[in-house]
Amino acid sequence: MRSKKANIILFALIVVLLFAFFKWRNLEYRKTEPINHNVDSLSFSAKALCNMNCQHLSKEEIGGILKKGIIIYNKTIRSAKACPVYYVRGFN
Repeated sequence: MRSKKANIILFALIVVLLFAFFKWRNLEYRKTEPINHNVDSLSFSAKALCNMNCQHLSKEEIGGILKKGIIIYNKTIRSAKACPVYYVRGFN
């Protein structure tokens, strides 16, 4: 049987490898994303502002979600040529 110290080292190594994998995956994923995460030039429609007001969301919170969020591709509607809809998941 393995010693307790060897189990702890093995567990720590697995945790570090998993963290590195998910961090790398997130960075690689963001390189190919079709939306612009720059929120400096972001403008909101009247309907968007109304929805934000109903959901008690500020422009800063929306900007934070766009910067740090991940696109949910199975809900995204990219077939709309003029204005595709992207669902972004994020926590602020």
